[in-house]
Amino acid sequence: MEKIAEILKVTVEDIINFNEKMIFNGMHNQTGNGYVVNNGIPSQETKLYEQIISQQKDKILFLTIRR
Repeated sequence: MEKIAEILKVTVEDIINFNEKMIFNGMHNQTGNGYVVNNGIPSQETKLYEQIISQQKDKILFLTIRR
């Protein structure tokens, strides 16, 4: 599995979590490329976004209280 992940330049986790429902038939899309792959956001990136959002909320609260 690691060798396959290395060849595909993805993580083993990405292969395990692969969801064929995330690939949509796009034969009639305007780009004409045949299909569209809609990748989900990796869990590490999701955690980072959640952390940044939390920090921004804290800043807004701080600035609101300071007024």
